[in-house]
Amino acid sequence: MKRGFTLIEVLVVVAVIGILAGLLFAAGSIVKTKAKGLNTIARIESILTAATLSGQGDRSLALRLQQDAGVGGVALFTQTAGVASPALGETWSCLDSTATNPLILPYPWGKAAQVEFDPSETWYASPLRTAVSLKDLRTFKSQRILEVLGVLPETNPTLAYANRKPGSPWNDGWGNPLVVAYALYQPPKYKNSPADYYLSESLKAYGYNRSIYLTIAGAGLKIRTALSSTSSISTGDLANIWTQVNSVVNVDSGTMLKEWKVDSTYNAFTNPPWQGVIEGVKPTYSGERCYLSAPVEFR
Repeated sequence: MKRGFTLIEVLVVVAVIGILAGLLFAAGSIVKTKAKGLNTIARIESILTAATLSGQGDRSLALRLQQDAGVGGVALFTQTAGVASPALGETWSCLDSTATNPLILPYPWGKAAQVEFDPSETWYASPLRTAVSLKDLRTFKSQRILEVLGVLPETNPTLAYANRKPGSPWNDGWGNPLVVAYALYQPPKYKNSPADYYLSESLKAYGYNRSIYLTIAGAGLKIRTALSSTSSISTGDLANIWTQVNSVVNVDSGTMLKEWKVDSTYNAFTNPPWQGVIEGVKPTYSGERCYLSAPVEFR
């Protein structure tokens, strides 16, 4: 005579099945998170590749973004009757910390100062800004830069950037908008006599007198501050994502990665804390998983 299962045996089997199902679910979740992270890294790399290709035409990327994306600085200088126009720095200086103004560096980021500027000139603010952290870079031109690079469509780019589809090339793997942060290097202005002194001296010292630094950030698994609108991405949204990513990835505390910065004690360009695109996790913020590329200079 066949004996049936006891209640305890049934409960044990059910418990084992539940444990196995939980393990499978957890493993599946980990795999999905990993796949979305790899997708995010690939998209960031593809944007940087697009930037490289965009600078191989008749204009450098820095000049193209100045003219077409309005990232700041002086695109083209003109000179009439010995007066250079426009004079970079008359409205704001290289010390300007206002996040809605372009960040323009008097020297190439990470390189020693080799050109002496005249402190008596109206644009000059002492000391000139040479200590810069990655977190100082500006984000408010993200959409325009992505448009110029061909990442966003020409038709209705604002609405497209607000599209939260995870498959869109301007979003991370979770559907949050990727943020482009930048800084410019350009000599502060023409000197009165001779007018092109700073440009020519910078060209002699560094081999170039214009470049742009780009880095791409993704909030990843969880966006800390909800986006303000479903129809557009505001400059505040971009700033919030940029702040979040830097607080997770670009930090210098304990066992965390060093901050990407250049100051009197540390130069990340000679001793980079990371290369390429890196993933950072901060469990204290409910398991945030963010992505950030090392800055790339485009001349």
